[in-house]
Amino acid sequence: GARLKEARRLVVLGDPGAGKSTLLRWLATAFLLRMKNDPDWQDLPDIATLPDDFYLPILVRCRDLPPQIATLEDMLHHTLRMNEVTESDCPKLRGLLRTRLTEGKALLLIDGLDEITDPGLRARFSRQIEQIHRSYPEAPIVVTSRIVGYREMGYRIRSGFEHLTVADLAPADKDDFARRWCALTERAE
Repeated sequence: GARLKEARRLVVLGDPGAGKSTLLRWLATAFLLRMKNDPDWQDLPDIATLPDDFYLPILVRCRDLPPQIATLEDMLHHTLRMNEVTESDCPKLRGLLRTRLTEGKALLLIDGLDEITDPGLRARFSRQIEQIHRSYPEAPIVVTSRIVGYREMGYRIRSGFEHLTVADLAPADKDDFARRWCALTERAE
């Protein structure tokens, strides 16, 4: 949260299972609960580190994108359809999301850049992320990737993005995380 508040554009790298996808889900959940003024928001760990903004999170999973995705419009359309938004509602929602991005009131979360297996397509998609940053300079963006997959790319996301690496958790930290996660997401029974 603190790095997002400071840098606004992040590439988060980590080993498999390091928590990159969980981080994006945590960000999305925190901002959605805050927008709803949901009392459960206060129970989320580390929310004090988040920016004070009321971002609408847009979570895009690279593994779900077809290879021909080339523009933000395509990305939004496909993500909405994957979330069972009807074809007729997609244009209105894409317009809303673009407006929020323009105003800096949407947080674009792109998960698993390394899951685009073709190196040429991955490089093209990375350039598209940089183009989105230039087109929507007020919008915060967080991209995740495995370290190895990102290192193997011939092209790196630069253009104003800070790169971070997820640190390994100590065994006590893993136990604490699992206990708190289950308390928040699992039913008591």
